[in-house]
Amino acid sequence: MLESVVKPDAVPFVAILSACSYVGMIDRGLQIFGSMESEYRIPPTPEHYCCIVNMLGRIGRVIEANEFVKNLGNEGNAVGIWGSLLGACRILEELELEKVVAKKLLTLNDGSGMVGYHVLLSNIYADRGMWKSVNGVWKDMRNEGLRKESGCSWIEVGGTVNRFTAKEKKHRQSDMIYAKLENLSMDMKIAGYRPIARYIVDDTSESED
Repeated sequence: MLESVVKPDAVPFVAILSACSYVGMIDRGLQIFGSMESEYRIPPTPEHYCCIVNMLGRIGRVIEANEFVKNLGNEGNAVGIWGSLLGACRILEELELEKVVAKKLLTLNDGSGMVGYHVLLSNIYADRGMWKSVNGVWKDMRNEGLRKESGCSWIEVGGTVNRFTAKEKKHRQSDMIYAKLENLSMDMKIAGYRPIARYIVDDTSESED
């Protein structure tokens, strides 16, 4: 863009910072971020701040990411920014910081109707076997009238769209599909495959206090 004398706006900087994050070019990414205002007079947006938090979190500099967000002041009071920080905390198992970030995030998320961060928080607690806290998150969701929507996948065969969700048995060939999946599961076990144990939490498995 610069060689073509095209003045960049805020959008390409999001792409560039994301790319720096994925390939681990942290110093270069921070340099480019700093140049937004100093060279191009482009004020950063929450999307750019999210990129920086992701960038630092990916290489384990989560404490630095937390300081970065706190130093943003009111500009940092965006759900996406704190959500990125919470995701980094989860990967690095920073439990104490997770609690602080989660509390702030749920405060920002209050009344927004978004359930994603509630689910993320419940999964973080479940990873550590904190089932009372898991149930507390799901109770808060119920009290707010929130519900996690089931993910789905679909495939078109012969002009017909076949839609699938977890535990679904409405498909006309569901018996055959589940039988095939069972056979595949047995073949994988025989071949020596062992799944990585992770807690998976949803509102169908929630227990009551």
